[in-house]
Amino acid sequence: NFQSTYPQHPKGNNIKGESSTLGAAARRAQGSLLAAIYGPLARQWLEKHLEPMEKGQALHLGCGSGEDTFLIASLLGGKATLYGIDEDAAMIEAALQKKAHRSPKRVHFAQACLADWNATRPYDFIYTRIQSSALPAPEEWLADISRNLTPGGLLFAEIIKPSGFRAYPYNHAFARTMELISRLEAAQPCEAEELPGWLEKAGFTAIEATYASPAFIPADCNHIASLSLECHQAEILSCGYSNREELNALLQELKAYEQQGDTLISRPGVLQVQARKAS
Repeated sequence: NFQSTYPQHPKGNNIKGESSTLGAAARRAQGSLLAAIYGPLARQWLEKHLEPMEKGQALHLGCGSGEDTFLIASLLGGKATLYGIDEDAAMIEAALQKKAHRSPKRVHFAQACLADWNATRPYDFIYTRIQSSALPAPEEWLADISRNLTPGGLLFAEIIKPSGFRAYPYNHAFARTMELISRLEAAQPCEAEELPGWLEKAGFTAIEATYASPAFIPADCNHIASLSLECHQAEILSCGYSNREELNALLQELKAYEQQGDTLISRPGVLQVQARKAS
């Protein structure tokens, strides 16, 4: 989500008749924008630690519209087959359109969640990028990961804290948006920093965690702030953290602030975790 298959989108949270699809278009736009912001960082990390695969299968969990999937495919090399899955049908449709233009025969996409995904054989490598505002219950999630990995298979996970965006000069709407998102993060069953410990409990080995520092983003990516608020608005309303009137006012102020010539926004750092399933 960058919305990953995990976290899952809010389900059944109807706010005064609004459906659970509230913010769906924003989530898709945010996913593509986060891929643009974090793609170079992912490339640098994977190039350093991922060895090319001459054969075998890999999985991109929460592939979105496929931007990072094609990046991973270029790094795998050889004749390895790469599958991208995402719960969002529109994301998969966009990924399939990209594939039609690029025609990589060894890249495949499907609408699915990991818990229900039945691979023909376990994968040698799984990659995912997750937002900490909706981290999954670690035991269930890692059990699904382990079930889909071969013995000795590799997991590469990047975790982004969406409340970690910072802006200069100070803006009330921006600060309030980050505060609301941080409250959603605090309610999750697992914090990002706890993932290495959960991996160890799940029987993974060779666990390495690194932290990529924050950095400023290009001005044409500044609308990540308003997109993030739109993505989380259903959950914010459902939890009672705000109301429709305030969110509309925040969005209006955010969009004006993002277009100011002196606005600088920095992205959060990324927790990058790699681990190997025990042989």
